[in-house]
Amino acid sequence: MPIQQFIEDLPLWAAKKNSIADIQTFLSAMGSLEKKMKIIHVAGTNGKGSVCANLTQMLVDAGYRVGTFISPHLVRINERILINQVPIDDVKFSLAALKIKDLASTLCAQGLFHPTYFEFLFYTAIEAFADAKVDYCILETGLGGRLDVTNAISSPKLTIITSISFDHMQYLGETIEEIAKEKAGIIKPLVPLVFDDQFPAASKVIEETARSYGIQTFALTEKKEVYFPLLSFFNADYKKDNAILSMMAMQLLCPSFSLESQLASLKKVQWKGRMQEIMADIFVDGAHNIGGVQAFIQATRTLCSSRQKKPILLFSTVADKNSQEMIENICDSLAPQKVWIPHLHTHRASDTLTLADWFQKYTKTSCEIVTCSSVVNAFQKALSSRQEDEILFCAGSLYLVGEILGECND
Repeated sequence: MPIQQFIEDLPLWAAKKNSIADIQTFLSAMGSLEKKMKIIHVAGTNGKGSVCANLTQMLVDAGYRVGTFISPHLVRINERILINQVPIDDVKFSLAALKIKDLASTLCAQGLFHPTYFEFLFYTAIEAFADAKVDYCILETGLGGRLDVTNAISSPKLTIITSISFDHMQYLGETIEEIAKEKAGIIKPLVPLVFDDQFPAASKVIEETARSYGIQTFALTEKKEVYFPLLSFFNADYKKDNAILSMMAMQLLCPSFSLESQLASLKKVQWKGRMQEIMADIFVDGAHNIGGVQAFIQATRTLCSSRQKKPILLFSTVADKNSQEMIENICDSLAPQKVWIPHLHTHRASDTLTLADWFQKYTKTSCEIVTCSSVVNAFQKALSSRQEDEILFCAGSLYLVGEILGECND
């Protein structure tokens, strides 16, 4: 069985979750490779991937070799493990993963539980980064922070917490304060923290946690007034906020890297699936929770205003998201006149008829709503239907974005 298939068959969850101590035991058996790297640890609800991409670009441009571990992948699993921004190739991925598979078998025989899907990929990334001799390792949390596998790292160089909103409430808590507490679990003694302080309920929790450790904190609003006007080349305000967090982090990591150099690096960043224009007037955006959709709405309104065009929408979600509230927000703020709702190729897919009913319920203008059997079918229909005065936005799920990008690549 190819190693990629072996990994895809691993469970996302296990009846008995490996504790942080268990994960540290596995890392120790790997030779404590992570302790030889300068690690930047990134948590948050939205913006983690963008911050990782921004920071990777700046560090690479500053002359460093950088390993970046992100999730999820959009098309291929290799996208989760980047060396100097490039997805690891199949040979190196397989070599690293086979080492982890062999070690997992040995440790399971000694009583440790087998790694889950995300744990296995995390170990594979650490192995690959060590083999590549990276100077910096940027780790994006998978879910939450406090109990996330990446939090087994004991001494990062820097921690970053991006914006926090409602998502994964069944695991992280029902209130912003509870969710923020889980994200703040990555904060460590003696490790500086850069964070988005624009959401008071979350900021209070983060600041209290930081004070308990007596660490240095650097809040986004300290620099927003200065940096925001310099970032007009981004097509969305949330991208500017993420860029500011990245710039503040870079200043701490590499003070000699000038402001001009930072801006030059940021202009080069290509982060797939985040308000990405894949064809003229065709955008894909991975917004998949309330905070993400609110940022998506703001960016969409700005783009439509600047181009003097109307939004039309290709939208679908997975069933464990607050789809109804997302749709209500979209209808209230964007009033799209055409909506295509495809069935996603995942067992987690939302029911398309239910999504269509919610669009029908909340739309305030005449709106053509079409359900489709697949993303490919919906995308083709939307492309053929789009008029010159319309911009097509595809949003609601990273699964949706991945399927569209995969179709475009083919």
